[in-house]
Amino acid sequence: MTKRRIWKGLLAGGAAGAAGSLAMNQFQNLWTKVSEQRNGREQSQSDERASVDATVKVAAKVAEITGHRSHHGSRA
Repeated sequence: MTKRRIWKGLLAGGAAGAAGSLAMNQFQNLWTKVSEQRNGREQSQSDERASVDATVKVAAKVAEITGHRSHHGSRA
């Protein structure tokens, strides 16, 4: 019964983390659009390359914690 609770907790935590990551990403996109409109200019391509999507950051941290390698061949 304890094993079942652990898996249930892991599943709930994973779902909550995914939902939080999605929410952060959507907020980040909205904030960027509002900032661009307010400043009357768009971000340069170098700025876009430098910024990392919130979802990617979360996935990299999860990979680091679980010991998985990233798609880039290095540790996340």
